[in-house]
Amino acid sequence: MAGFLSPGKRHHQGVGIRTGLAEYREIGRGESQSKSTEIGMPDVSKLKFICSSFCKQYRSEAKFYIDEAHASGLRHLVVVYEKGGYAGDPNFAAGIPNEWDEPAVLELIFWPMKDPNAPYPAWEVPARAFGSPMLYAWWKGGPVPDE
Repeated sequence: MAGFLSPGKRHHQGVGIRTGLAEYREIGRGESQSKSTEIGMPDVSKLKFICSSFCKQYRSEAKFYIDEAHASGLRHLVVVYEKGGYAGDPNFAAGIPNEWDEPAVLELIFWPMKDPNAPYPAWEVPARAFGSPMLYAWWKGGPVPDE
Protein backbone atom coordinates (compact mmCIF):
# COMPACT_ATOMS: atom_id res chain seq x y z
CA MET A 1 0.00 0.00 0.00
CA ALA A 2 2.88 2.35 0.68
CA GLY A 3 3.81 4.68 -2.10
CA PHE A 4 0.46 5.49 -3.61
CA LEU A 5 -0.05 8.54 -1.37
CA SER A 6 2.17 11.54 -0.86
CA PRO A 7 5.24 10.95 1.33
CA GLY A 8 4.73 11.56 5.03
CA LYS A 9 1.07 10.55 5.13
CA ARG A 10 0.13 8.14 7.91
CA HIS A 11 -2.12 5.20 7.28
CA HIS A 12 -4.58 4.45 10.08
CA GLN A 13 -4.85 0.80 11.05
CA GLY A 14 -8.17 -0.53 12.30
CA VAL A 15 -9.75 2.88 12.75
CA GLY A 16 -13.53 2.71 12.94
CA ILE A 17 -15.19 4.52 10.06
CA ARG A 18 -18.84 5.12 9.42
CA THR A 19 -20.41 4.86 6.03
CA GLY A 20 -23.47 6.48 4.57
CA LEU A 21 -25.34 3.63 2.92
CA ALA A 22 -28.44 2.29 4.58
CA GLU A 23 -27.56 2.50 8.27
CA TYR A 24 -24.39 3.79 9.81
CA ARG A 25 -22.28 0.99 11.14
CA GLU A 26 -18.84 1.01 12.72
CA ILE A 27 -16.29 -0.90 10.66
CA GLY A 28 -12.54 -1.32 10.76
CA ARG A 29 -10.24 -0.59 7.85
CA GLY A 30 -10.36 -3.46 5.43
CA GLU A 31 -13.91 -4.56 6.22
CA SER A 32 -16.81 -4.26 3.83
CA GLN A 33 -18.04 -0.68 3.46
CA SER A 34 -21.79 -1.24 3.89
CA LYS A 35 -24.63 -3.61 4.58
CA SER A 36 -25.76 -3.09 1.00
CA THR A 37 -25.34 -6.74 0.08
CA GLU A 38 -27.87 -7.59 2.80
CA ILE A 39 -30.39 -4.89 1.92
CA GLY A 40 -29.86 -4.47 -1.84
CA MET A 41 -28.77 -1.55 -3.97
CA PRO A 42 -29.52 2.02 -2.87
CA ASP A 43 -32.54 3.65 -4.49
CA VAL A 44 -30.63 5.87 -6.90
CA SER A 45 -33.85 7.36 -8.28
CA LYS A 46 -33.83 9.66 -5.23
CA LEU A 47 -30.16 10.65 -5.67
CA LYS A 48 -28.55 13.27 -7.91
CA PHE A 49 -26.44 11.63 -10.63
CA ILE A 50 -23.20 13.55 -11.18
CA CYS A 51 -21.04 11.34 -13.43
CA SER A 52 -19.80 7.87 -14.27
CA SER A 53 -16.29 6.64 -14.83
CA PHE A 54 -14.39 3.39 -15.16
CA CYS A 55 -12.65 2.49 -11.89
CA LYS A 56 -9.47 0.66 -12.84
CA GLN A 57 -8.75 -0.44 -9.25
CA TYR A 58 -11.93 -2.55 -9.21
CA ARG A 59 -12.21 -3.07 -12.98
CA SER A 60 -15.75 -1.80 -12.83
CA GLU A 61 -17.87 1.04 -14.11
CA ALA A 62 -18.67 3.40 -11.23
CA LYS A 63 -21.70 5.68 -11.11
CA PHE A 64 -21.52 8.67 -8.77
CA TYR A 65 -24.47 10.25 -7.01
CA ILE A 66 -25.03 12.88 -4.36
CA ASP A 67 -27.53 12.08 -1.65
CA GLU A 68 -28.76 15.53 -0.65
CA ALA A 69 -31.28 14.17 1.85
CA HIS A 70 -29.22 11.66 3.81
CA ALA A 71 -30.64 10.71 7.22
CA SER A 72 -27.48 12.05 8.93
CA GLY A 73 -28.23 15.56 7.70
CA LEU A 74 -24.99 15.63 5.68
CA ARG A 75 -24.83 15.30 1.92
CA HIS A 76 -23.15 12.06 0.88
CA LEU A 77 -21.26 10.88 -2.16
CA VAL A 78 -22.72 7.50 -3.13
CA VAL A 79 -20.82 5.30 -5.58
CA VAL A 80 -22.40 2.25 -7.19
CA TYR A 81 -19.99 -0.21 -8.79
CA GLU A 82 -21.32 -2.29 -11.67
CA LYS A 83 -19.04 -5.26 -10.91
CA GLY A 84 -18.29 -4.60 -7.24
CA GLY A 85 -15.78 -2.41 -5.45
CA TYR A 86 -13.59 -2.95 -2.40
CA ALA A 87 -13.94 -6.55 -1.14
CA GLY A 88 -16.66 -7.03 -3.78
CA ASP A 89 -19.03 -4.51 -2.17
CA PRO A 90 -21.17 -2.88 -4.87
CA ASN A 91 -21.53 0.44 -2.97
CA PHE A 92 -19.44 3.08 -1.24
CA ALA A 93 -20.59 6.23 0.54
CA ALA A 94 -18.93 9.05 2.45
CA GLY A 95 -20.02 12.40 3.84
CA ILE A 96 -19.41 15.56 1.81
CA PRO A 97 -18.09 18.57 3.73
CA ASN A 98 -20.63 21.41 3.90
CA GLU A 99 -18.22 23.84 2.22
CA TRP A 100 -17.76 21.60 -0.84
CA ASP A 101 -19.68 22.27 -4.03
CA GLU A 102 -20.15 19.80 -6.87
CA PRO A 103 -16.90 20.82 -8.66
CA ALA A 104 -14.96 20.01 -5.46
CA VAL A 105 -16.52 16.53 -5.39
CA LEU A 106 -15.67 16.02 -9.07
CA GLU A 107 -12.09 17.16 -8.43
CA LEU A 108 -11.72 14.36 -5.87
CA ILE A 109 -13.37 11.78 -8.13
CA PHE A 110 -10.98 12.55 -10.99
CA TRP A 111 -7.85 13.19 -8.91
CA PRO A 112 -5.03 11.06 -10.40
CA MET A 113 -3.39 8.64 -8.00
CA LYS A 114 0.39 8.99 -7.64
CA ASP A 115 0.85 5.25 -7.98
CA PRO A 116 -0.99 3.64 -10.92
CA ASN A 117 -1.20 0.45 -8.81
CA ALA A 118 -2.96 2.13 -5.88
CA PRO A 119 -5.29 -0.36 -4.15
CA TYR A 120 -8.32 1.94 -4.21
CA PRO A 121 -9.52 5.05 -6.06
CA ALA A 122 -9.03 8.67 -4.95
CA TRP A 123 -12.58 9.06 -3.56
CA GLU A 124 -12.05 6.11 -1.20
CA VAL A 125 -8.68 7.28 0.17
CA PRO A 126 -10.18 9.33 3.05
CA ALA A 127 -12.05 6.25 4.33
CA ARG A 128 -9.57 3.50 3.45
CA ALA A 129 -6.23 5.15 4.24
CA PHE A 130 -7.23 7.69 6.90
CA GLY A 131 -10.34 6.18 8.53
CA SER A 132 -12.43 9.26 7.78
CA PRO A 133 -16.20 9.08 7.25
CA MET A 134 -15.91 12.42 5.37
CA LEU A 135 -14.37 13.20 2.01
CA TYR A 136 -11.49 15.63 2.02
CA ALA A 137 -8.70 16.84 -0.25
CA TRP A 138 -6.08 14.47 1.18
CA TRP A 139 -3.52 15.40 -1.51
CA LYS A 140 -3.44 18.98 -0.19
CA GLY A 141 -2.29 17.82 3.25
CA GLY A 142 -3.78 18.99 6.51
CA PRO A 143 -5.50 17.05 9.25
CA VAL A 144 -8.17 14.43 8.74
CA PRO A 145 -11.52 16.19 9.25
CA ASP A 146 -13.61 15.51 12.31
CA GLU A 147 -17.05 14.01 11.87
